[in-house]
Amino acid sequence: MNNKKESFFSNFSTGVFISFLVTSIFSISVTYLGLAYGFLSFTVKDFVLRILVAVLLCVFITIIISMITSRSAKNYNEDLFKAILEASKGNFDYKLNPNDNTLFKDVSIAFNKMSDELSQIEILRSDFISNFSHECRTPINSICNYAELLSEPSLTDEERKEFVDIIIKESRRLNTLSDSILQLANIGVKTAHFEIEEIDMDELIKEIIVENDQKIGNLNLSFAIDPVKIKAREIHIYQIINNLLNNAIKYTKSKIFMSLHEENNIVKFIISDDGIGMSENTIAHIYDVSFQADKSHNNGCGLGMSIVKKIIDFEGYELEIISELDKGSTFILKIDKTKEVKKA
Repeated sequence: MNNKKESFFSNFSTGVFISFLVTSIFSISVTYLGLAYGFLSFTVKDFVLRILVAVLLCVFITIIISMITSRSAKNYNEDLFKAILEASKGNFDYKLNPNDNTLFKDVSIAFNKMSDELSQIEILRSDFISNFSHECRTPINSICNYAELLSEPSLTDEERKEFVDIIIKESRRLNTLSDSILQLANIGVKTAHFEIEEIDMDELIKEIIVENDQKIGNLNLSFAIDPVKIKAREIHIYQIINNLLNNAIKYTKSKIFMSLHEENNIVKFIISDDGIGMSENTIAHIYDVSFQADKSHNNGCGLGMSIVKKIIDFEGYELEIISELDKGSTFILKIDKTKEVKKA
């Protein structure tokens, strides 16, 4: 690295010297022609003196520029070394200012981008470990406890079947939980690289309804969905709508209503239920990891709304929540089509 920098500055100084030398030769040639053809009139001594002054001036300016660039390179080396040292300690907030040294602007931009990527990976790792260790404790303990009980010789066939069913249920819950945590950790890191495309949001909603047909069961689901096209990452729109629908299915009493329409470049997706509703305190904590409004609903892992929140923050969407205890809840997703979709 140092050899490359030394070579760069050496070439730079040589370039400056040659440019001044060419200028000097040009001036000398013009002066010589002027003397030869009588356009100029001064002695040979004056001519030689001017040559010496031009050469000395060229050398002096080259030395000054070399000193300035060398000092600039030294300062940049110190800043870069400090930045690398901070990154090695896990501090990815330390950034290089590309405007401080225009000679190394591209290097500074590349280093800052690398720091941002490493920071996102570190967030993904820490979030995954934290969430997984916290959320997986309950189903893993249940599986272990009931597996141990199965070894009891005094168990009846009915009890044994009940314990096996619980183990199967908790295993499936653990599988769903791990998928949800991976989704939560990947939002803004890997999903940012998914292609932005024009999608038929109305068709996507209908597909999600069909996928959740068994969960909907005998619930009264009605909808008013207009044809709407948006530019977005389909995976994020899918995750938002799917999680909101599953949330409504979990807490409703009997009715769910969904609507989609566009007005003044604002797309609105609305989903309402006639369920248990939420207090102001519940709404304030609804995005917290593992938070559930009704603890009696233990068939979920409490990550659905956390996933929704992370996506809307990343994409710049808006989610309005209207709810009243024992009267149900309404979620209004707003997407401004005039805003440019965030790129990776």
